[in-house]
Amino acid sequence: MGVDRAYISWIETGRQNVTLLSLWHASQALGVRPAALLDESHVVATEAAPASGKL
Repeated sequence: MGVDRAYISWIETGRQNVTLLSLWHASQALGVRPAALLDESHVVATEAAPASGKL
């Protein structure tokens, strides 16, 4: 797909919005419809550790 890992990370963490073109390319690479990448019904919530590693 030719996308930097940092860009993907920013999208995943909500720091960057994905363009429709990038969404389309990702869906084609994964063999799914673009809407499947927007479906949050399969998202599993996880607890993130504090940034400092301390509670």
